[in-house]
Amino acid sequence: MTSFYYLFRGMTMKSLLLMRRYLFDTAASLLTTYIMFAIIFFGGKAVAGQAFDDSVGNIVVWLFLFGVVSSAYQSASSQIYQEAQWGTLEHLYISPFKFEQVLLMKLVVQMFIGSITSGVVLAAMIVTSGKFFTIDLVTIVPLMVMVLLPAVGFGMIFAGLALLYKRISSVFRIAQWSMMGLITAPVIEYPVLKALPISTASLLMQQAMLEGVRFWEFDPTNLAIAVVTTVVYFGIGYTVFGYLRRIAIDRGVLGHY
Repeated sequence: MTSFYYLFRGMTMKSLLLMRRYLFDTAASLLTTYIMFAIIFFGGKAVAGQAFDDSVGNIVVWLFLFGVVSSAYQSASSQIYQEAQWGTLEHLYISPFKFEQVLLMKLVVQMFIGSITSGVVLAAMIVTSGKFFTIDLVTIVPLMVMVLLPAVGFGMIFAGLALLYKRISSVFRIAQWSMMGLITAPVIEYPVLKALPISTASLLMQQAMLEGVRFWEFDPTNLAIAVVTTVVYFGIGYTVFGYLRRIAIDRGVLGHY
């Protein structure tokens, strides 16, 4: 456990150092979601007026989740992509830890930092909109895990593809924006959509933040679906990544860029 603590601390310090060193890019990534919200918010109020105010809460939650999901999705794929660019990917295989342990620790660190930065953007959106939410950590934290892990699973699939094909940025961006569709999926009107990743957990997050529903008050069926889809889609991503990684090793292109 002590070794894992040092691994976590080292990766956290590295991530914070990169954020500080590339401060402009860090600030730009935070501003992007807020600017998107500001355009929707002020444009909607100008066009729809009072009718728009009824949907402001949902928009804030959706954009908050989109920021969190994008961070988790990118952390899984971009970490491998960057290591390959820097020429340090193969070095991870000679560390005292297994490659999967290093990767998962990277993901934990990035999700932790991404949740904090998304929280900052959420605070800015709350101040701008004047819409306040119920933030019950006992409820929010487990739901955040259910939202993040499927995104990480998909990110790991693209990380495996990046090991093989190196440049997949175009497909990566398309897939990233498809996450918004999963977050906003109308699962109440079309229950079949609950089988999609993130969708049911997103619904529960909206109920928790907008209606103040506690974790033990959720519909048991929806909660069970959220848990099952979380485990299934993360497991698929982890398995596919392992398969693609082995192919990259067999082809001798693991650390090539």
